[in-house]
Amino acid sequence: MAISDFDLVFFGGSGDLAMRKLLPAMYSRDVCNDLPESSRIICVGRDDATQEEFLRMVENNSKPHIKDTVHEPSWTRFLQRITYVALNATDVSTYQKLVEALRDDPSLTRVYYLATPPQLFAKICDNLAATGLATPNSRVVLEKPLG
Repeated sequence: MAISDFDLVFFGGSGDLAMRKLLPAMYSRDVCNDLPESSRIICVGRDDATQEEFLRMVENNSKPHIKDTVHEPSWTRFLQRITYVALNATDVSTYQKLVEALRDDPSLTRVYYLATPPQLFAKICDNLAATGLATPNSRVVLEKPLG
């Protein structure tokens, strides 16, 4: 079954979970050609890093957690999918950076993966709605157990 094009947004994208588990898992899917060619991964974090600095962080912190042999051409292709956006998840005024990073296509599936503390879930969802980023084709994944 073919997967439709999507943008995957990792809130907490510079954190330990994203670096050790989420990004290596997405690389594995990419190597198996399970991701549509134009799908993108947007990593949202608090760190005031440039795109280049963030990709070095991925190189240093995610690559060692990939179980299979990393093929450099595949790794380079995977890194080209990734965009880093620094913002304050609780400050709606900073979400314009995310608006600019996402493709302007309301029919596109957007998955917001909240790899953040549970106390941020509601505020992030409120801010996504307030900025028009919560569309009928949007999905939210909550990482933490809630009870």
